[in-house]
Amino acid sequence: MRPRAMPTRGPKTKAKAAARRASKAPPRGTEPPGHLADDEHAADAWRHLTALLSEAGNLERTDPTIVEAYAINVSMLRTCHEAVARDGPITLNAANCPVPHPAAAMINAATMRLKSICYDLGLVPATSKYAATPTDATGPDRWGDLLGVVG
Repeated sequence: MRPRAMPTRGPKTKAKAAARRASKAPPRGTEPPGHLADDEHAADAWRHLTALLSEAGNLERTDPTIVEAYAINVSMLRTCHEAVARDGPITLNAANCPVPHPAAAMINAATMRLKSICYDLGLVPATSKYAATPTDATGPDRWGDLLGVVG
């Protein structure tokens, strides 16, 4: 009777991710679930985050509810920002007195939750293994408009 080979210890996620990249098959879970598919902002955020996690080799061990929370908060942030841009930062209450737009508080809350989620997922430069990696200079400059406002 032959002795059976003992399995090796530890997770094998890196090997699985490398095999998936080699086969060019899309990683499991990159398409948003049905309840998020109708929300364009949430679906885009889901695809963006799953692509980042897949590229880093972390998608398989990430809890899908965290990705869902990220997508929902990005959608809320963008929707509220559109409302403030459309209506202005100051609105009138029932007594016809100027008050801050109610969506401004929601923007703040969604931003704080997104910061926490990104930190937990290792997407913040201080927690990321990519902190010292130079950025790719090709493609559109995502920061150009923001830096023009400050300078």
